[in-house]
Amino acid sequence: MDLALRILHHTREGVDNVPASTLTKVRTKVERSKEHLGFRRVISIFEESNLFDEDPSFYSRLVELSTLRNRVHISNRKKMEPLNEGVLFRSGAKVEAEKLCEELVRKCAKDFSRGRYFTFVEPLHFPWDAHCD
Repeated sequence: MDLALRILHHTREGVDNVPASTLTKVRTKVERSKEHLGFRRVISIFEESNLFDEDPSFYSRLVELSTLRNRVHISNRKKMEPLNEGVLFRSGAKVEAEKLCEELVRKCAKDFSRGRYFTFVEPLHFPWDAHCD
């Protein structure tokens, strides 16, 4: 969501590693969707322009994570299994979600930097990195 809003509002400075033509297309779609800009819509916009320069399975994984997130945080109107949300992230779903989040954070930090002048935030360390030392 943050990246979509940066693209929308940073019209002069742009966003690192995103061609101006792509920024314009994404900006237009984000602007049109601004009132209903949720995680799923942002994924769709980014997939349409292949903003992350990834194959379609990457975006499918993001959609799946969005579905799981909504399942836990919003509701389960569609009666998605398991009905007990407490067991939803006990299986491989938890590990897959962690892997995808790490992949996404690392990609955004590398490809869409806020610039060398934004040094007030320390680098993000994942908890599982500490176990590798």
